[in-house]
Amino acid sequence: MRLFKSLCSQHKNSKILRGYRIWLNLLYLLCIFIIVTLLFTACELGARLTVENRFSSDVTIIYEGIHPSGPNSVATMGMIPAGKTKPLERGFMLRPSIIGYTITLMAKDPVGNVLWQKSWAYDEFIKLAEVGWKIVVGPETSQ
Repeated sequence: MRLFKSLCSQHKNSKILRGYRIWLNLLYLLCIFIIVTLLFTACELGARLTVENRFSSDVTIIYEGIHPSGPNSVATMGMIPAGKTKPLERGFMLRPSIIGYTITLMAKDPVGNVLWQKSWAYDEFIKLAEVGWKIVVGPETSQ
């Protein structure tokens, strides 16, 4: 009788261990899936512009992305104090389907007047990487 009880208890323990192994393997697979997903989604290129403000007033930088097949994107990128150089508070995801095929930046004074505006085709905009993603906003660079 004791032998039978001992065999039954070992059989129960092996079922429990098998269940733990299955859950542990599922946990490993879930971790691998999460890591792989994060690796592939974190590969988006991004950029944060640094703006030199040569105006005598503070300016707010407004971005407009023009998409040929849908609504335009518009966002406030940050405020640059008069005479200062500072990185914008928001960055850009460097895919034309996200930021637009034409990128327009505007500098507005505190009243809302457009003091400066410039547009780039996407291919030209990404060339700003060559100058460290820096632009100069001032009367001499206005279009």
